Amino acid sequence: MPQESAAHTSNEVRGPATRAPATPAAHAPVTHDLVISRAHVFDGHRALDGPHDIAVDGGRIAAVSAEPLRGRRQVDAAGRWVMPGLIDTHIHFYDVSAVSDADSMRAFEERELPGKLGLFLDHGVTTIKSVGDPTDGILATRARLAAGTLRGPRLLATGCGITGRDGHPASTVFGGNPWARERFTGEVGSVRQMRELVHRLADREVDAIKLLSEGACAHSGGPEYLWRNPAFPDGVALERLPPDLLRAGIEAGHERGLRVTVHTTQQVAAREAVEAGADGLEHGVTVEPLTDHSLIDLMLERGTTYTPTLWIDDAHPDARGNLMKVAGPACTSRWAATPSAVWAGTGPTPWRRPGSWWRPG
Repeated sequence: MPQESAAHTSNEVRGPATRAPATPAAHAPVTHDLVISRAHVFDGHRALDGPHDIAVDGGRIAAVSAEPLRGRRQVDAAGRWVMPGLIDTHIHFYDVSAVSDADSMRAFEERELPGKLGLFLDHGVTTIKSVGDPTDGILATRARLAAGTLRGPRLLATGCGITGRDGHPASTVFGGNPWARERFTGEVGSVRQMRELVHRLADREVDAIKLLSEGACAHSGGPEYLWRNPAFPDGVALERLPPDLLRAGIEAGHERGLRVTVHTTQQVAAREAVEAGADGLEHGVTVEPLTDHSLIDLMLERGTTYTPTLWIDDAHPDARGNLMKVAGPACTSRWAATPSAVWAGTGPTPWRRPGSWWRPG
């Protein structure tokens, strides 16, 4: 799981904090808003020697010092660790089985949602990326989190996932739940419908666009893919989203300054998405070995992100090996290209560089 430059220790500090280099305390004592004292510090690259005090002012890390610092609020973290907050880059937050009408949606949001959000912070996850939740609900949740009326991590959201007519997950996960199907998914059957839906989501100020490559049922002669799930042991025959719809969705997202991530599981689908200009792949290649090394090179060249979702795809024997094929050269490349100032916490965080999932501006 990626890390971001946000301090985390037992939920005492979270948010867009950027760590300053370790410096001795000033000669004239400064009183900070908050000081986390005597903590072991891991900055995302290395563990600092010995315990340190961390000063926070205005929600941002102002100093990290081996010398004692003063704060209006003091948290004793002796024997504990402070590290950058973790980022979960692929979640479907709403309960797809429990939500089937307005009453069950309201019950989920009132009874379950606060506790689920709190669990992310309890485990050091300070940013989450939702890639396929009901647009109205997830954007309202994002607004409450941003306003501070709901406790939880920073939330990035695509709104509904866009798929072809009768595609995944409309005809698979939501095949027997028409109320949720209408809200969790956006089904399109033409370039015009694809562009209109992307622009509607952009008008709602989503953070990115999510397309599903296995986005149509196999009835028009395209290459089939058998989607399997414990609930569908015999599988559901799907085919890839037609290339013109895929390109239209990516182009429309880019026109609005949004990055576009594409759900894929097959090697050929991943290539189609990357060649069409996708900024990221969700799942990547899971149902077969990744043998096309030129695809890996293309992803590196274009800076395509790869979210492996191993907690889902470990059921596929090739998923973990494919991740290593992608991650090995990608991590080596990223490590070599990352300025030392970023690792030291004094430069721009890697998660705000061009190619990150933050909405531009």
